[in-house]
Amino acid sequence: MSTLGSVFVKSAVSGDTLNVLVKKSPNQILERTVSLAYIECPRFKREGDDPFAFEAQDFVRKAIVGKPVQLTISYIVPSTQREYGRISFKGEDLTTALLDAGLAKLRPEARKRDDGPDSYHAILQKAEEVAQHKKLGIWGPANAAVNTSQTDPLKPAAYLQAHKTEKINAIITQVRDGDNFRVRLLMKPKQHQFITLALAGVRCPRSKRYGNNETEAEPFGDAAKSFVESRLLQRNVIVELLGLAPNNITFIGRVLHPAGNIATVLLSAGLARVADYHGSILGADAMGKLRQIERQAKVENKGMWKDASFVNTAMDKSNANDYEAVVTRVISSDSLEIAKADGTEKRIQLSSVRHPRPAVEKESSYQLEAREFLRKKLIGKQVTVSTDFVRPGQNGLPPVDACTVTLPDGTNAAMLVVENGYASVVRHRREDLDRSPLYDHLLETEARAQQAKKGMWSGKKSALKEPVNASESVVRSRQYLPSLQKSKRLSAVIEFVVSGSRFRCYSQKENCNFAIACAGIRTPRYNKTENSERCGEEAYNVSKPLLQKDVELEILSVDNSGCFIGNIYTSRNDSIAEVLLEKGLAWSQGYPNQSNVQRTVYDEAEQRAKAQRIGLWENYVEPTEKQTVKTTDTDTASKGKTYVDVVLSDIGDEGKFSFQIVGDEVKQLEGLMKSLAAYKANAQSLDGQIKVGANIAALSSYDNAMYRARILRCDRDNNIADVVLYDYGSVEQIPFKNLFSLPENYRVLKPQAHTATLTFVQFPSTGSDYADDAKATLHKLTANKQFVACIDGENNNVLSVTLIDPQVGSDFEQSINAQLVEEGVASLLPKKKRSILGDPALLEALTELQENARRSHIGMWTYGDPLDYED
Repeated sequence: MSTLGSVFVKSAVSGDTLNVLVKKSPNQILERTVSLAYIECPRFKREGDDPFAFEAQDFVRKAIVGKPVQLTISYIVPSTQREYGRISFKGEDLTTALLDAGLAKLRPEARKRDDGPDSYHAILQKAEEVAQHKKLGIWGPANAAVNTSQTDPLKPAAYLQAHKTEKINAIITQVRDGDNFRVRLLMKPKQHQFITLALAGVRCPRSKRYGNNETEAEPFGDAAKSFVESRLLQRNVIVELLGLAPNNITFIGRVLHPAGNIATVLLSAGLARVADYHGSILGADAMGKLRQIERQAKVENKGMWKDASFVNTAMDKSNANDYEAVVTRVISSDSLEIAKADGTEKRIQLSSVRHPRPAVEKESSYQLEAREFLRKKLIGKQVTVSTDFVRPGQNGLPPVDACTVTLPDGTNAAMLVVENGYASVVRHRREDLDRSPLYDHLLETEARAQQAKKGMWSGKKSALKEPVNASESVVRSRQYLPSLQKSKRLSAVIEFVVSGSRFRCYSQKENCNFAIACAGIRTPRYNKTENSERCGEEAYNVSKPLLQKDVELEILSVDNSGCFIGNIYTSRNDSIAEVLLEKGLAWSQGYPNQSNVQRTVYDEAEQRAKAQRIGLWENYVEPTEKQTVKTTDTDTASKGKTYVDVVLSDIGDEGKFSFQIVGDEVKQLEGLMKSLAAYKANAQSLDGQIKVGANIAALSSYDNAMYRARILRCDRDNNIADVVLYDYGSVEQIPFKNLFSLPENYRVLKPQAHTATLTFVQFPSTGSDYADDAKATLHKLTANKQFVACIDGENNNVLSVTLIDPQVGSDFEQSINAQLVEEGVASLLPKKKRSILGDPALLEALTELQENARRSHIGMWTYGDPLDYED
């Protein structure tokens, strides 16, 4: 028998086995396992504890764990080297106390010994007999013992939900690491439950692992474990369950001791760091307090921070460099483009949040919905921007400022998208100190959004589908035209500004995006990378603020490239076309079916810009006398006519022809044509930039002269384009090599050719017997002559006129309209085709002349009635 003297009891493995700490020297403490001699207590077993195993252990735990005791070694078993002995505390023998309580029984060999009535063994036997007689502990009914579940709860999530935030009495039975424990929950007096618990809010370095998978401890890992063991192992604590770890087995919670919260003690000692990923569980306020404690430990270089230099991170800023800006574009739910007060633009990202990722199935469908949500909240708004840190450039991209963006009402943009499930919070690496100053609030908000199943956390796909490109082809655009025209005003969003008058739009209602151009105007060409036309950039800058703004569209038609034509109105009902004309950054050119009211508004806006000499009209010279074609609709036809002097410049098929108005503009055209002839020698090739609708200079195949022209169609297989010489009205097929760029100074003058038909007159259809005769007769009657044109109206941008030769006479019977009908090469227009109401006297005269030609069998009436209609 040897006496070790005073030792410190670390823990009670069971009622009869203890771990004790023996101090060998001031700097050496050894841990030894000792069993009580002569007795055995109920055992803890994997398949089920012996009755009263917990009671025996708990008896010893309460009596001596964490306290100094006197230890005497009685004997050592040679085969196992297990030490057996006696422990006394406060003058009491532990072995005797266990027997008195009925929580242990003598070993068989101890009962056989007879050392006299006053011997130690006799005292033990007496204590056992008294307990048996009183039916205490193991000598009583087995159902009086505590029922303990050694396995973890089968349904951890349900268990957590049932006991979340409850204050549960518990005992720490094992310390695996400084932040990871095995805990016995004392649910009821006779019902206990074991769980694995991770300490909420902190993470300690890993301690050394033993056994087959032995691993070395991380720095300060063993120190953290020992720190906690000395304070909590087998101590009574209060446990508050808060969440589940990703493995869905380990619970996350607080451990509260009468001396305080062990998490804060670990942080203050420098033996733990704040666990960012617990922010959603603890909440921002609690995490903020933990971070303050951690920061103080860093400042004082405690524990793991002994060699660290304290860095004033983004979260420590008190005087951030805030500035005001306007949101000009929402790229995604985490990226914005802003314009500062000085006009400079830059791209920024919201700190510590990530937009729905395209590679993640449950998130990808919410990209458009998330962007639309943030766009409606931010676009065009004045915000306060605070730069938190600079994100390094990746994959060749420049660095980007990560910022906190705040709306005027104090709403944080990142919080806004996270709380609605349109962005997730970035899980920063442990050493990554660049993060949002509201990082903990973001985590807490994300947890609420996930619990409420908002946005991409709903488990459903977004209601917004991937939009269809309605302008992908001409066929598709024409298929979409009726649906886009269903509403008089179609709500849409400007997705991209191509130039001052051309845009890319998105319609949520029709689930499509498409190109659209303003009807009735043309703006100078704009190109970011190449030279733009004069005032092209200015026109672009006027329209640029419309980017991602809500607008209303009035869709009118679609062109041959799949681009829709229409009127665009802002939220204040301002017409974009009118604004551009008012600023002198567009030309008014009209469009089919344009109302006289709108045409007048556009022309007046253009005239005001000319009067102010702004934009395109900076060097404009007002002609001394100007004649302008003004059409009359059916309501005003009877109130008066517009008469202009004209010369015919081209005769087309089926009665269409072009004319020029005699006046100063035609004189300007003559000078322009001479200048174009000189330009021909140095004309710049289009270099393959041949697009339908482009205004160009074209070398005519007939006279080899240079003309202003517009491309109608392109045959890229044969490198030929159909172009209209818009000062004369003729259409030609011209090889690509004879198409050239048109300098800006040649674009100021309006197109001089006006397309028209003769009022109440119908020409034979192309290919019929008298079609060529009709064209030849019209050419004979009009060649090299000047006429007075009476403008009767307009339909689809084609004027309806009565041509009068002043040298012949002003009566309707002497008009070109009448002469063609009289000679039988043209006929009276059927009633159903008369959209223009000309002068009734003209109609009466034409009717009589046609009857005379019919009766006389002149021209087309030679062999009877060739018409296929009944008038």
